[in-house]
Formats: sequence, C-alpha cells, structure tokens
Amino acid sequence: MDQVTTQKDTLIKRFAAQRISAYIHQKFGGFEQRQCSCLRNRKDLSLTIDLKKNPGSQYAYYSSLQTCGSIHSCPVCAAKITEYRKNEIQQIIDKTAEKYHYLITLTFPHYGTETCQESRRKFMDARRRLKNWNPVLDHPEFIPFRKILEHHKYDGSVTTVEVTHGVNGWHIHSHELFIFDEPVTDLRKFRADVFANWTKACIYSGIEIKKPLAFHRRAVQVDELHGDHIQRMTDYLTKIDAGNSWGMAAEMTKGSIKKQQQGNLTPFGMLLEILENKTNYKKYAGLFYEYCQTFKGKQAIRFSKGLKKKYGISEKTDEEIMEESDILASWYGFFEIGEWREIMRLKMRGFVLQNSNNEWNDLVDIINNEIIKRALRHDTKRKETLFASAG
Repeated sequence: MDQVTTQKDTLIKRFAAQRISAYIHQKFGGFEQRQCSCLRNRKDLSLTIDLKKNPGSQYAYYSSLQTCGSIHSCPVCAAKITEYRKNEIQQIIDKTAEKYHYLITLTFPHYGTETCQESRRKFMDARRRLKNWNPVLDHPEFIPFRKILEHHKYDGSVTTVEVTHGVNGWHIHSHELFIFDEPVTDLRKFRADVFANWTKACIYSGIEIKKPLAFHRRAVQVDELHGDHIQRMTDYLTKIDAGNSWGMAAEMTKGSIKKQQQGNLTPFGMLLEILENKTNYKKYAGLFYEYCQTFKGKQAIRFSKGLKKKYGISEKTDEEIMEESDILASWYGFFEIGEWREIMRLKMRGFVLQNSNNEWNDLVDIINNEIIKRALRHDTKRKETLFASAG
C-alpha cells in the first residue's frame, strides 16, 4: 500500500474514531462535552462551512468549525497537535546538533486492580521524587538525579507520558529527551545511577515491586543518540504516515496514535477496536472514558522551563494550536448548512477531506455521487429495519 493510500485511509479512520469518542463522551458525560461538537458545529453564525489548504498540502481542512483541542480524547485534534509538537521537538534537535542527546524511558510495575487515576498518581509522584532527592549521608555512592544532570551540564528536556492498557491493567511510562553540554562517558554507570534514583522514587511512592529482576531489566532504558542522529530523525519523520518507522521526535509525540504496543492497547487503539467490531464497545468504552477523565487537562508533551525561549520557539497551548488560523492558507471551497447536515448524516466528514486532493469542482461531483450511494444504502437499511420490526 503506497503512502498516499495510507494517508487517505488514516483520514477516514481518524474521523470514524472521533465519532466513537464523541458517542462515548455523550453516553458517559452528556451532550455538553466538547468532544460532542468538535468539527461538527459552527464556531459562529456563519452560513457556510469553509475548507482551506495550507501551502504545499494536498488535503484541505475545516476552518470554521468548533474544536475540542483534546490531545487525549480526540484523534483528529491529537493529530494536529502532535504534528505541531513534533515539529517543535525537531527544531530543538536541529538547533542543539552540537550537544549530546539521550532518551530515557521510565516505567514501573502495574497491576489490573489499579485504576488509571491511581496508576497515574503513583507514576507522577515517583517522577517528582526522582528529581528532588538529596544526597544520602550514609550512602555516598548514591548520586541524586539532579546532581547527575548538573555533572553533565543539563541544557533542557522534553517529556512525554504514554499510556496503554493490557492484561496487567494500565501501563504508564514516559520518554524524556535530555540535552547535555557534556557527554556521558560511561553509559552503564549512568543507567545504574538513574535506576537507583528511580527505584527509590517508586518505593517511596507506594509502588509495589513484586518482581525485582524484571523491574531491573525494564524500569529504566537509556538510549544514546549521536553521530548522524539528526539525519536519521529526518529520514524517520518522512516515513511516519506509512507507519513503518518512528524517529525520536515522532516517538515522543505519536504514542497515543499507535494502536498496539507489546500486546497492550493504546486509548485510540480502543476506538479502532470498537470501529472494527461493535461488540468491543462494552469492553473498551468505559476504559477509554476512564483514561480521558484521568488525563483531562493534563499536558501530554512537556518542555522544560525556558527551553523553548532559549531556542526561539513560541509558547502555544494545545487549544491555541487548534484555534490558530494560518494566514498563508488558501480558500478551497465551502458547504452550505443544508449540505453540511447531509454530510454529517451520512458520516462523510473524513471522506470529504480524503478526496480534497482533487480540484473543487471534481470533489463536488465525487461528493454528490457518494451521497447518492450512501443515502440509498442508508434508506434501504432503514426500510429493512422497519420491515423487520413490523414482521
């Protein structure tokens, strides 16, 4: 399957998954949930739904609809936000090419009896403790994490928190890109020092370590990135849409979009499971909503204080990214309210954008033909249901 076909399929699935997310939020939280109106309702009382294209882009986007701006619960908003954040991370990687980069992944034991809220609380408490230890008087071999950072002349970091769910419950872990002015000369000792800090932090945060050997193997992973890593990042980033490879910037931003990781399911993966088989709704709907409520309003991607300013990158919230109007975008076309309602009724929002690489007049013909097909199927299915009920 080529990259263009994959991108088109992704657009369709993204809107279909968003529809399921909105349905789950409406069922558990009511119609006032922002996800229920995201890319459905107009921002104002305008009489048209406008479409625009960014320079160099094949595909259009809706510019006059409300958005929820949720990176955790909306696959469509998440795609735009993570793409923006990915570019920010890539800028920092490029601007610090002469420095030393290390990717530290932290995880901890998790059990099926714990709620998502409980797991997150323990994990975030352990991370807070990790960065605030003082030297231990009777154990001079213990080097506090902040001393490790000082030793290597810490320049800044970017952190993402990733969540999956599996047979052992909620699995929360973080990827943190550290930028140092001084290199790590002994990576094994560096990992051991970080592990000592993380183990102590987990214990003090009430995390039960039932399998010490497994914890030692998996709790801390350190990856050194050097040499041609910037070029490799660029190469990887160009392959994201094909789903074949993940560069560092993409690994740190696209985790929620991936479906499965080592047998565990991501929250958006739950939506895709429901999309593929409606019987999965009972299994995953409650879990997905639990995750959304736990991480509601929480940052998925965090930059250390002052890092963006240091490298000339402006600060923007997720909501500001979604609301941002690209002044370079060109007008592509529009739908009147009645036309938009028909598109909504026949679940064609993704289909419209999927085919927006055509000229507008050609797209109108494609949409009209698809509306006829879908309306016929929709009406036929409705009649069959009525006859079945009457019978």
